[in-house]
Amino acid sequence: MGDFKPLYGESFYMSFENHFLDHASVENANITGFPAFEKNGVVGAAYQGVEGSSLSFPVADVFKNTEVSMTFWYNIAAQGRSGILSASPSGSNNNRVAGFRLFREGGDDAQTIKLNVGNGTFDQWFDGGAAATVNPQTSDWIHVAITLSNASAALYIDGEVVSQGALEEPVSWNNCEDLYIASGGPHFSEWGHVEDLSQFDELRIFQKALSQDEIKAIIEAER
Repeated sequence: MGDFKPLYGESFYMSFENHFLDHASVENANITGFPAFEKNGVVGAAYQGVEGSSLSFPVADVFKNTEVSMTFWYNIAAQGRSGILSASPSGSNNNRVAGFRLFREGGDDAQTIKLNVGNGTFDQWFDGGAAATVNPQTSDWIHVAITLSNASAALYIDGEVVSQGALEEPVSWNNCEDLYIASGGPHFSEWGHVEDLSQFDELRIFQKALSQDEIKAIIEAER
């Protein structure tokens, strides 16, 4: 795993090559249940979601400041609702005052990807509506990216902005203990945002707000 070469302030990378390792820290994820692998990912193997299964890492090990980006490939499963990536305050369910929640909602043929961000006092919603809606029956792999600067948030699909807006305050990580991958985790599941049965590949986290050009360059490098 010594070949990790970070780009654009990258600090976390999961290839899902038949392991659940972060190549940057060389630490394995905390595993819930029995997640699986799909052999035909975008680059080699990929994560395959399984009911009751998810991955997590301590927030303090992953997010170092209030500017952050996350990018990954996503092959969405037909499923009512699920969490995709989530870091929420501990101690109660559906407390959105800090951290962030990337999730999807809808039916078998129309799933809308949404983002919620908490600044320590209140939360803000970034819902792309039709632009962020995917048909699991006809879509294959899509590329998803989130960028959080101290002043704005954006959600991208295939390198194009589907939702963006100003942040009244930067994201807060107060009381957010864990980042959950492929789940809303125990602190964002009250509305049914449970384990994601989708496939994930090439999950990267950056300690900066990526530009659109940088996101497109990552996509082209991974195709």
